[in-house]
Amino acid sequence: MPGGARMLERVFPGLLGELAADGAVPAQPLAQYRMRVSGHDPRPPAMSGPAPVAAA
Repeated sequence: MPGGARMLERVFPGLLGELAADGAVPAQPLAQYRMRVSGHDPRPPAMSGPAPVAAA
């Protein structure tokens, strides 16, 4: 569980389960989405490029 989610669960016990039950989808924004800040990619060099895709 990423640090932010861990903190939310510690401060608001059960919150993540409630969000998931209501249809929220967990995401890793810096890994799954492209974004630019002032024209620069904020991701570390190892994460640059297309996001990995899992297939079954």
